[in-house]
Amino acid sequence: MILFICLPAWVNAEIYQWQDAKGSEHFSDRFSPDAKTVKINPGYVFYRVKSVYDGDTVVLEDGRKIRLLGINTPEVQHKDKMADAGGEDAKTWLINKLQHARIRLEFDLEKTDKYGRTLAHLFSEKKEHINLSLVKAGLAAISIYPPNLLYVNELLAAENKAEQDRLGIWQRPECAAIPVNNLTEVGHQGWTRLVGKVLIFVIPQSLFTWCFPAGLKHVSNANGNFYFLMLMIIWVKFSKSVVG
Repeated sequence: MILFICLPAWVNAEIYQWQDAKGSEHFSDRFSPDAKTVKINPGYVFYRVKSVYDGDTVVLEDGRKIRLLGINTPEVQHKDKMADAGGEDAKTWLINKLQHARIRLEFDLEKTDKYGRTLAHLFSEKKEHINLSLVKAGLAAISIYPPNLLYVNELLAAENKAEQDRLGIWQRPECAAIPVNNLTEVGHQGWTRLVGKVLIFVIPQSLFTWCFPAGLKHVSNANGNFYFLMLMIIWVKFSKSVVG
């Protein structure tokens, strides 16, 4: 007997199975005292990871290169670039987490980046959110680019907690915040946190267009205040982390 469940209203409903006096099986979304609950597979597709490129990038067995959304880990050593502090730690953690495991992908509004990499949140078969776990462990900092705001609240809370507890990169002297006045024209190598006073607030055109697609004159006060607040949060939270 094959059961096809097609109605959208049933997606979150319990499905029950029972037998009548003649031994025939029946299925329904209505509870019956003699019925048992049927577990429905949600239809997730899981993939195996072929290799881990660094702490926030993996390659699947089907060849796709996956860039973990919402986070950024320190760089590992490349041919022409030295490793950043904490880069190998994040890569090793990810290797240990994903070996002999399968993952599923959850996408946001943008599916790929300018390098052709697939952008996604990774989840294990045990429902662990890999992106979030990296931030919780202090191995990654959040890196949010609108319109991809999926799980932004969870990521922000996890980073604040990891920073307060001085986990991972947050205990490293190389990742300590630097007063902006201490920067020279030579700059600062690697991932850098800056502390300073914002004198001029510049909204990039791409960010302005995302927040106000119809222009300011078509935005109500309530919506305008909300989007401007989002701009301020994005600027204050993420402009302090730069790559030199």
